Amino acid sequence: MPENSINYYLALKKNGVTPELHLYENGGHGFGLGVKDTSKNWTKDCEEWLKNHGYY
Repeated sequence: MPENSINYYLALKKNGVTPELHLYENGGHGFGLGVKDTSKNWTKDCEEWLKNHGYY
């Protein structure tokens, strides 16, 4: 359920952070690297966001 992620996204936006939200078909809470059914792309998406905003 993405509700908490959506709330987090909205809170970031409200506080002047430029957020980006990706919802993936498979996965779950606490899923990390290499866990079955977890998108392998989320780390690349995160890295790209960090680079685009000068955090990486």
